[in-house]
Amino acid sequence: MSDRYLLWREGRAQADIILPDPATPIERDAAEELRRFLCLASEAEWQCVPEGSRQRSGIFVGRTKFAAERQLLSGTLPDEAYLLWCDPSQRAVVLCGVSDMATAYAVYDFLHRFVDARWYLPTDLFQVVPKRRDLALPAFRTLQSPAFSPRTFGYVWMGEKCSYTGERHPVFGCDRWAVRNRLSVDRRGTPQYHSHNLYRIVSPQKYGQSHPEYFPLRRGRRYVPTNPMDQDWQPCLTNPDVVRLAVEAGREFFRQNPREWQWFSLGINDGYGWCECDRCRAVNGSPPPFRGREVQSEVYYRFVEQVASQLKQEFPDRKMGLIAYLSVEKPPQRIARLPDNVVVVITQETAQHHDRTYREEDVRFVKEWLAKANGQVYRYDYHGLTWVMPRYFPTLVAEDARRMRELGLKGYYTEDVPTWSTMGPLLYLTARLWWNPSENERTILTEFSRNLFGRAAEPMQKVFAVYERIWMRPRQGRFFAGLSGPADQVHLYTSDDLRSINHLFEQALRLADSEPASQRVRFFEQGWRLAEFYLKEHLASAQLARGDTDSGLQLLQLLAEHERFYQRFRQQDGLLSGTVRWMLEELGREGAWRTSLKQKAISMLVNLTTGQVQTQEGRDTIRRMRLFARQTADEPLQRLIDTLIRWQELPPAPNVLRNPELQAEDAEWKESTPGEWGFWRAASGTPEHRKGSVRITGIADDACFLQAQPVSAGEAVLARARYRLKAGTSAVVYLRCRWRIETGWFPAGGGGEQDLLSEASCSTPEGTLTVFGIVPDGVSQALLLLGVRNLNAGEWVEFTEPYLARRRV
Repeated sequence: MSDRYLLWREGRAQADIILPDPATPIERDAAEELRRFLCLASEAEWQCVPEGSRQRSGIFVGRTKFAAERQLLSGTLPDEAYLLWCDPSQRAVVLCGVSDMATAYAVYDFLHRFVDARWYLPTDLFQVVPKRRDLALPAFRTLQSPAFSPRTFGYVWMGEKCSYTGERHPVFGCDRWAVRNRLSVDRRGTPQYHSHNLYRIVSPQKYGQSHPEYFPLRRGRRYVPTNPMDQDWQPCLTNPDVVRLAVEAGREFFRQNPREWQWFSLGINDGYGWCECDRCRAVNGSPPPFRGREVQSEVYYRFVEQVASQLKQEFPDRKMGLIAYLSVEKPPQRIARLPDNVVVVITQETAQHHDRTYREEDVRFVKEWLAKANGQVYRYDYHGLTWVMPRYFPTLVAEDARRMRELGLKGYYTEDVPTWSTMGPLLYLTARLWWNPSENERTILTEFSRNLFGRAAEPMQKVFAVYERIWMRPRQGRFFAGLSGPADQVHLYTSDDLRSINHLFEQALRLADSEPASQRVRFFEQGWRLAEFYLKEHLASAQLARGDTDSGLQLLQLLAEHERFYQRFRQQDGLLSGTVRWMLEELGREGAWRTSLKQKAISMLVNLTTGQVQTQEGRDTIRRMRLFARQTADEPLQRLIDTLIRWQELPPAPNVLRNPELQAEDAEWKESTPGEWGFWRAASGTPEHRKGSVRITGIADDACFLQAQPVSAGEAVLARARYRLKAGTSAVVYLRCRWRIETGWFPAGGGGEQDLLSEASCSTPEGTLTVFGIVPDGVSQALLLLGVRNLNAGEWVEFTEPYLARRRV
């Protein structure tokens, strides 16, 4: 077969893998990867040899003399471009990239095209390398470059503990899965190019005491952060010294990094807290809110314009990177075009494009930014975020990639936060489509299921189709939807969904016809089982509205089963549980969810037994509670119920709140112990105080009254307040009891069992919020928070009758 180059036959290699002499570390690694997978496919032994040590034929990897002499990579090419070339008459294959990273891509693309190797998810379990008796290659020349650059999965790229689950790349440090699927893995696309940086430029530790004028004016006072982790503030951007500091920081950065970094970040801090001084207000004007967020684009982009213009004089070939994020997502209207050394990375969620209006506005913003930023626009996306429930939208990813290629978007970065067992196919598909949006997403996904699951492919495809159908249900798009955890996610699912998905997994497990296929099905099934608990608990919590003892106890029992399942789940391999552990434990989503629902059930039992212990109904409730406490294997829950029963059998405890009338006092939120009752707001909600009540009106992302009380370990605490919402309000009201330990206050939602939490949504326009708990060891104070989230313009909430009691039972 003179028109073909035979690489192997019947377990015998007919060629060597030839490296440049000397080869770079990445070229050596790429050659070793090629050898590894050719050995698997051919069951032959392959050798990697330096160029010049053998005859000039074989598979040439990297920038070899053979490739250079033939000028196979000539002309101006992007640094992610690579060549696949074969000439049977010369018995030679060339796999060579413009950069070392591109050479690695060339190797993996060759294995994909000609050996049918696939790396669907990290780890060998999801690697597919079919064996074949022989391989003879025709002549070909294929020059490849990506549609977008960079194409970065942030958490996989960084190899963070919440996502690293497979084989770590020895040079790039990311999960090797990313390189094998041609994602950008050298420094391009990393957050440091464009992400939050103003808090470093205007350091509170460096300038806080000497120059408070550099920091935002809030309600007539300069806000100087005392916590180095605090990013919920922005500098006074009209202060000329702040502009000077940014120019000096950029100059120093470029001088210290003459080649490695091409961008210096002017990205805003990760929050709000904008300056309210007369200069900043005059520059910014009074633009209307966008998607419920204040807009500060005019003042911010004027600052960017000033800094970029000055740095361009000394560094004409460098760029200013920034994120169009939160308050500055909207393009400025008073600036026609930014300096040509400004690069804009616009933060958008492709996942929200199930809402056509939301999608069209996102597209319009990309078009506007392309005009204002001289075509230098990238996307900062959010694929995984903190979703425990399946978050699956392959059609939206495919449509967006094709649309953005047509518009001229440069590249993508995404916070993937990969929960592989519920969104694995989506991540694989995204990597493929960001390289080539012309590929057919359905073909890719069909191949995914066929190659991984064998005879179980059909029910598994249907599982993922159900996930997508659920995600595409009509609703209003919302940036960061679901970020707060399962409570913001489960509403998409129904009991019918639960039954349908369970049935499909049962089918798939029966049909799986090999051990690898069975293991793969079980991997995805276990991810669903964890999500299923959240859905079942959500459905069970809805039954609390019946107001009977059994519904509360049933929910408590389900929570106990969930805890036992999770303890087994978290012990399994990192691909299944690693990211989930990070989200649920370190970010506090698991503890917040369980504590919230436990408190709802306990609150109902409190209300059922308050003042009722002498009635037959009350005695019956307490009898069933005692029986449940004896039968449950959850010792903390057993202790909590026993304590509640004893509390209710005692006379009412006095209200220890110092301001039960809810009168206004000036109290800025600080990390230190709050003082008397005060009002803290993160947005523009307005409180109106009346005797014994307060009404909060207007936009408020998080507004609350608070008070600290001394407590001691082992005491029981009961807190209560009544609320009333304007009809049709979409806000969430809450009553929280947060503990103080030696290192500070447990963050809201982050303290697990040590952060009692009770919430009521707009589905109940009025009612009573109640929390009951036992003070843990090491706690010296309890902080009561009574507040509201997601309050929109024209909406209001009213709080009355706050009550806090504590005693040792």
